[in-house]
Amino acid sequence: VGQQDGDAVAAALRLDAAAVAANPPAAQDAARRLAEHPGSPAKFVSAVVTQGEAAGLPPNYAVIYAEHLAALGLLLRAAQGGATDRPDLMKQAFVHQVAAFDKLLRFYSKEGSWAVPVLRTFVRDTRLLAAATDCAAKSRTNESLREAKRLLENCFRVTMIGQAVDEDGLRKRQVALYIVNNQFRVFFGLKSLQLCRNLVNQVQSRSFPDMDTFTLSERVTYSYFLGRLLIFQDSLAEAREALQFALTNCHPSNPRNIRRIYEYLVPINLFVGRRPAQGALTHFGIDYLDKIITATRMGNVRALEAAIQERGDEYIARGLFLSLDRLKLVAYRNLFRNVVAVFQRTTTETKKERVLLDTFVGPFRSFGEEDPLAFLQDADAPPPAPPSDEEVLEQIKCILSNLIHKRCIKGYISHERNILVLSPKEPFPALDTVSL
Repeated sequence: VGQQDGDAVAAALRLDAAAVAANPPAAQDAARRLAEHPGSPAKFVSAVVTQGEAAGLPPNYAVIYAEHLAALGLLLRAAQGGATDRPDLMKQAFVHQVAAFDKLLRFYSKEGSWAVPVLRTFVRDTRLLAAATDCAAKSRTNESLREAKRLLENCFRVTMIGQAVDEDGLRKRQVALYIVNNQFRVFFGLKSLQLCRNLVNQVQSRSFPDMDTFTLSERVTYSYFLGRLLIFQDSLAEAREALQFALTNCHPSNPRNIRRIYEYLVPINLFVGRRPAQGALTHFGIDYLDKIITATRMGNVRALEAAIQERGDEYIARGLFLSLDRLKLVAYRNLFRNVVAVFQRTTTETKKERVLLDTFVGPFRSFGEEDPLAFLQDADAPPPAPPSDEEVLEQIKCILSNLIHKRCIKGYISHERNILVLSPKEPFPALDTVSL
């Protein structure tokens, strides 16, 4: 601290697996002593503060260091003890971590930019410990994660307070996007989209530093979370742009991150007719998306529905379900395009742009969506009779009208003759030229 070595101080205050090795021998002994002899953590903290101040440690950092050692010791006890005591010990550890973080935030604005690594360490470790504590306690209220939310919001305010009038102040603000990315993780964990929207508004405000001043890795992380939020908001074009930036700039040495981006980007890209490179799904372990891709491309709406329902709960949790459900419109467009292509190759008619609606009835029965209200039938009731050709034709007209309205198909329906009249030029425009 006296040498203002932020990286060294941050390493001494870490809570991950390397934390014990990063601490000097005296700190290791103190943490192990607390782990081996269950006692009052408050008395332990008070004793360590006294020892730290006697050794010349500034009072504020003596308190932070003592709270950190208490948290570290309790985590060691949780790791060494039984499953029964683990939730309570982790909760106690989190309380001490919160106390240390709160203490840091009280005087951080008066510190120089050398303390930025320390703040980054507390942001990351507090969020991770909060999630682990709620998981161990099987908490439905996410009490610890909500406390982490409060701390990160305070942290952001402390970082952005006042004006950065000198170079040191500007460097202190360079942690802002890192805090935002951790807030995204917490807010998504709490399933609070409104808080995520507020974050985006803050980033887009004039007071926020220019995005080009942040590291590429932080911008990639922000774009990934922004893309996810935009999917929830049904802003698919903007979501595609954000996720594509994240994928393009994600380092190849991070296959897990690339996979996460692909899981959102691949379904969204289907709206503009784009598919991932051959072998990419297998390489990143997301082969299950191939069913959705194939069904959409072939116009098999029934298979697409089955693929969506197969992982329905997962897609709902990710906010992808409604977007994937909208892919049915793309699949129907491809179904009609495929049928028209076969008709125009085999027909002897001179006016090939005129297609009888009856031509679509057979394929529609085979590949169209099944009755969405079929689940309302009683289990012991006889299966309902299949729809008549007239009923199928009405469904076909309805879907075609929707596709024509959205300009996915150029043409019109002649209801008197039951004919689809297609434009002679690009009757099925490329998907990236229309808005779905």
